[in-house]
Amino acid sequence: DADNIRFSSYDTDKNIKENLKSYNYIKGSGFPFFVEDRIFLFMPGGFGFSKCDNEGNISWSFNNYVPLISFSSSEAGISTGYADGTIIVFDNDGNIRQTFEPGGSTYPVILGSDLSKSGKQFACISGIDRQRFVLNQEKNGFSKVVFHRYLDTDQKEPVLVQFSEDEKTVYYNCSKGLGIVNCETFVNKIIPLKGKIISIQEAPLLNLACVLTKSINEYSIYFIEDFDHLIGNFSFEASSAFITIEDNMLFIGKNDEISCVKMEQK
Repeated sequence: DADNIRFSSYDTDKNIKENLKSYNYIKGSGFPFFVEDRIFLFMPGGFGFSKCDNEGNISWSFNNYVPLISFSSSEAGISTGYADGTIIVFDNDGNIRQTFEPGGSTYPVILGSDLSKSGKQFACISGIDRQRFVLNQEKNGFSKVVFHRYLDTDQKEPVLVQFSEDEKTVYYNCSKGLGIVNCETFVNKIIPLKGKIISIQEAPLLNLACVLTKSINEYSIYFIEDFDHLIGNFSFEASSAFITIEDNMLFIGKNDEISCVKMEQK
């Protein structure tokens, strides 16, 4: 029996090693980040990043002289925000499409940013001391600020900024809760939420957005109908949590458990 155990152990190890040969590895050092089918590697030190192909090879890299604070990736490209108040927008091949400095504050820093799916819009939370939300749109080949709003209270840590899938709405985390801007009419609305926004997931079939927030060890999930109207919420205690949506199913991760909630319209 002892010989069989040793043989089985050796055989299992051998199979594992053979299987590992078929795996792909990221060829570089740093912190990996995955967005849908896109792979990135943040370099040690916090000043640069690399984009990798599906085999883990580095396709291109960019290094800056100031820390990278915010990062977002869409099908159209990449938006990066830096500690000196600069936003750099790249296409997926690493070419710089635009460099932008929102300004308007005493201390320039980009605390959050997002690039829309088409790449024709980006938004950010910019500056400390007269902090503001800025929405930039590309029209007739030119990019310009089409909406901005000074925030009542400064936030001093990275925050979430996110466009809706259809690009008609952009969300941002402010001190009072969830900021919502209509990208066509530029109407701005604030929905009071408790805690810091961790994630926003959409259920387009139900015209619904689910927002996960965290306050110490309490997490809350808020349901936003028509993407701007709060219809309900609930809270739970956990050390970690996440949410994701598939069709009309909301999956809630809590510590080492996952629950599923079926969402239906009345």
